[in-house]
Amino acid sequence: SHADLRGGGANENAQVVRDILAGRRDGRYAAIRDVVALNAAATLVVFDSTQTTQRYGNVDLDFDVRVAHALKDAYESIDSGSAATSLTVLMSVSQRLALSAL
Repeated sequence: SHADLRGGGANENAQVVRDILAGRRDGRYAAIRDVVALNAAATLVVFDSTQTTQRYGNVDLDFDVRVAHALKDAYESIDSGSAATSLTVLMSVSQRLALSAL
């Protein structure tokens, strides 16, 4: 439901993302997980559009059709732990860059 998708403060939202990427899908997390996967799939399609060979269909296909093709990979990334690993790497790099700017 719409209420399941309502966020909270920054710390709460960050914890929800970590929980989703750790495999939580009970209760309200199921709907949030679907939105996370949908956003990831859309991002994959946008990136895919810049490549010589498109994995999710030719750029002439409707965007929603290409996103539907990318959803499998998005869910797999969440379920395999790959998305959590990528987030950890991104956080580490971001923190090092922030410290080096001081």
